[in-house]
Amino acid sequence: MTPRALARRLLLTALVPAALAAAEAGEIPDPDLSALEPVVARQLAEVRDLTLETVTGPAATDAEKAGAWWELGRLYHAYRLLEAAAVCYREAGRLDAGGGDWPYYLGQVAAAQGDLEAAVEHYGRALTVLPDDLALLVHLADALVELDRPAEAREMLRHAAAVAPTAPVVWARLGELALSEGDYEEAVRLLTAVLEAVPQASRLHYALGQAYRGLGDLEKAREHLALRGDVGLAPSDPRMEELAGLQVGERVHLLQGRKAFQAGSYGEAAAEFRAAVEAKPDSVRARVNLSAALAGMGDTAGAADELLHAVALDPGNATARFNLAQLLAARGDHELAIVHFEAAVGQQPEDEEAWIGEAQSWIALGDFARAVERLETANAILPRSTTVAFALVRMLAAAPDRSLRDGARALELARQVFDIRPTTDFAGLVALSMRELGRCADAAQFLDDLIASNEGRNEAGAETLRAERAAIADLTSCRP
Repeated sequence: MTPRALARRLLLTALVPAALAAAEAGEIPDPDLSALEPVVARQLAEVRDLTLETVTGPAATDAEKAGAWWELGRLYHAYRLLEAAAVCYREAGRLDAGGGDWPYYLGQVAAAQGDLEAAVEHYGRALTVLPDDLALLVHLADALVELDRPAEAREMLRHAAAVAPTAPVVWARLGELALSEGDYEEAVRLLTAVLEAVPQASRLHYALGQAYRGLGDLEKAREHLALRGDVGLAPSDPRMEELAGLQVGERVHLLQGRKAFQAGSYGEAAAEFRAAVEAKPDSVRARVNLSAALAGMGDTAGAADELLHAVALDPGNATARFNLAQLLAARGDHELAIVHFEAAVGQQPEDEEAWIGEAQSWIALGDFARAVERLETANAILPRSTTVAFALVRMLAAAPDRSLRDGARALELARQVFDIRPTTDFAGLVALSMRELGRCADAAQFLDDLIASNEGRNEAGAETLRAERAAIADLTSCRP
């Protein structure tokens, strides 16, 4: 795999968040760091300076600037520098309104500041991007309850229950909501079930005791009120867990490594990414980035080793899976590559490159039927992907195993794609499909017409078409 191919898969977009289009030095928050430990304050200041370089640099894209702002915001957020974090998140959103989790983080900041109306607004925006995120649904419901909007809170919790039907935190919240509305029987039913599943959630005994009191069962009420404690239930929230575990040293090395990588200094980048791994050995992002730098240096074995570590740390990381599959395929280990390609598309079904990579590995193993099967699946999932359609048509029209060919379907797909993208490559697919059907004269005429229309205005395209036309020397026998 080339360094460029790996670079596209880096988990680095979150390293370079954004400023305004015309960022000035004074626009980047510079909060008072005097209350922090000196080493932390110095490192935060260094990250701020690196962010400033990115957001004011002429070469950075808006998405890269958004990434830099977002990352700085998360660091400020981790140290509860909430006002500064909010500014960074807003700038990230301004530059990349449709991407990232910035509305979620803004909601968390607003909730921490006690501005629940703003929190609901931001959580609602995040919900359009993360409609089935359990933590988000519960946080939004909590804010709505505090704002005395129980009907909306119940709607969020019911959706959360559909997303995660066995999550005790959802049923606990529904039980507490039932209690607040005087539905004591429902509150007892739900809270009892939660405490049976999670007996250590001692804080729920208070709510259950209140529910029994509402039913007039004072003995049960006293029993549970005596058991009340301080342990509650919160949703699993990977974003906030990662935020809590941020280590500034790791982030500094990641930022420095990114700069070196973009400049083509792979050795320097590898050194920075390795330092990031040393600062935080369980950082998947640091290991994925280190693997990219090592691949850029030609150390594919080292790159694969880092990706194996990354996959062990986070088996659901589609980027690590894809990169590892690419490296394995490049060295001929297609059976193992397929395992990771399949995992990648399982995590990100929209990843056309992973689908194509898997099909290519099946072809390399000589299992053309499986390659066609996987490409058909990909085409059903990604009907607008011309890349997937291109690969599928080639197999349907010219698979080495002729029993797998389907010229009629290949021609139908090829024409659909050619109508969308009338390029010489897709023109060649139309002609190839015609040849598989034995329509040699039609294929020749189709190409001749396109050659004539490209001559004088697109000589490179005309030359490509001439090469396709040369394959049809015999108009009576041209099957590929």
